[in-house]
Amino acid sequence: MPAANYTIEENIEILKRTKIKTIVAEGVDDLEILRTIEAKIKSATGEINFIIAGSKAAVLQIWGKRDLFKTAPIGFLADSDMWLFDSKTQNYPGIIFTEGYSVENISIQNDCFLQLIEHSNALKISWNNALLSLAKWFAAEVAFYLKDSPPILDLDVSKILNEAEDYILSEEATARIQNCPKEQWDYLLQKIEVEPLKFIRGKQLFRALHLIINRNESVNFQLKVLKAMGVRLENPHVINLIDALIEATRASSEKYPISN
Repeated sequence: MPAANYTIEENIEILKRTKIKTIVAEGVDDLEILRTIEAKIKSATGEINFIIAGSKAAVLQIWGKRDLFKTAPIGFLADSDMWLFDSKTQNYPGIIFTEGYSVENISIQNDCFLQLIEHSNALKISWNNALLSLAKWFAAEVAFYLKDSPPILDLDVSKILNEAEDYILSEEATARIQNCPKEQWDYLLQKIEVEPLKFIRGKQLFRALHLIINRNESVNFQLKVLKAMGVRLENPHVINLIDALIEATRASSEKYPISN
């Protein structure tokens, strides 16, 4: 699987000529996860190719030109992102949107991470504190988004969590919450707290997990290793995604059979 080296127009030309089952996906940031998913699909069904469009906007633009390659067995994969909290995904039929916030959220829902954490009471306390703090912060950003105010998402966990105080909210994050739409925040926090690993932005979840594990353990996990681990090891969320992607390419090729 190459990184995103082609323009939207070049990828469309590739898709117009392909006879191989192909998934158009977002991301450069998710290459380790997507490579593992690609390998699992290949082992289950044979040849498949992933095209890395480079961004969600690029995936949507290529999807918008699907009539140019409607006879090809193509599937589309995109992160739900903030669309998880409104209905915008319904405007793009045929695209497989992640069940949670992003592909990273599929990985971090693997129970293997709980097993890493639960053998240590200190790890467990730190992780639970971090999850609660991240849920409060993220509920505020979603509340801003739903009120058409730009959310601040690309924020390092050091700006959200106070590591010195065992991962309670930082002063900066607390101030941000105090300024968000309160009625939305209460409802969203309740929703997010039920399934934090599904709803909270995956990048912050993994950065917090990486920070906590490496602070408390002698083993030094690389961030990309943690992300790939959640997909390589048995994970029902990965299985569901793979089934959906296989079905998407099968449905496309059966509806528009390729003539040899």
